Amino acid sequence: MDYLVYIGYRSLEWFFGHLPRPVFYLVSDFLYVFMYRVLGYRKKVVRDNLKSSFPHKTSKEIDKIEKDFFRHLVDIILESLRMPYISEEEIDRIYRITNPEILEPYFSSGRSVMMASSHYANWEWGALVLGRHLKHTVKILYAPIKNKLIDRRIKNLRGKKNIVLVPTTRTPWIFRTSFKGIPEMYAFISDQSPVDMRQAIWIDFLGRRTPCIHGVEKYARRSDLPVFYIDIRKVKRGEYTLSFRHITDHPNELEYGEITKSYMKWLEAQIMEKPEDWLWSHRRWKRAANPNLVTQ
Repeated sequence: MDYLVYIGYRSLEWFFGHLPRPVFYLVSDFLYVFMYRVLGYRKKVVRDNLKSSFPHKTSKEIDKIEKDFFRHLVDIILESLRMPYISEEEIDRIYRITNPEILEPYFSSGRSVMMASSHYANWEWGALVLGRHLKHTVKILYAPIKNKLIDRRIKNLRGKKNIVLVPTTRTPWIFRTSFKGIPEMYAFISDQSPVDMRQAIWIDFLGRRTPCIHGVEKYARRSDLPVFYIDIRKVKRGEYTLSFRHITDHPNELEYGEITKSYMKWLEAQIMEKPEDWLWSHRRWKRAANPNLVTQ
């Protein structure tokens, strides 16, 4: 069964990878109608998240954000399938890093950097751009896909672009074996719901006490790494920018939790500006809030 799913996945890659750009987004429009109107994929989760996060918005405003979100969701799903077939010329035209020079002083001095990213805009293509334009290895901590064939395919594609995908279960190993004089970038997708709630860092986010994963906070402090937030914006349909937002050069000089609070505030500002570009279909607040679980 895994092999059949893999063949189907590769077939979709080929199909969407070879569609002309205007046709590609026409197909996306059609699939949006199917996902939203027919399947109703996670509509209740999305609606509940939006209503709780924006209690002062009218039903009409919530409806618009919800529909715009589902259009965006279908776009990024299909855009991720196009990745193997995007030329270097095209990716440079549609996805731009605005301030790569901000990292050069750290890399020049042999210092690695820590990045907090999020499920905002198109984070998948962000990996392509980082691997293409940074001369140092980018190690991205991720949750492996259950289908091992698809998981291997994705890892191989990223590896060709100077990207190394590291399962989150191997996070401690990565930080024990790195830092041998060669600077690297370490990136966490940091807006997921924590698996281990005993180590969750609780902050006020979108009007609610929210548990955040502890990885960036923990390993930046342990390895004394500068911390940045990866700010991705959708300029228009199918076009994006990526910017690095500096948080701290000295993580251990901040109170525990301040790094997490800083990058989540960046994310919150993005969401308030364009809420439809965040991944609302996650059950972000599925666990009961218990701020007493905050640990170091």
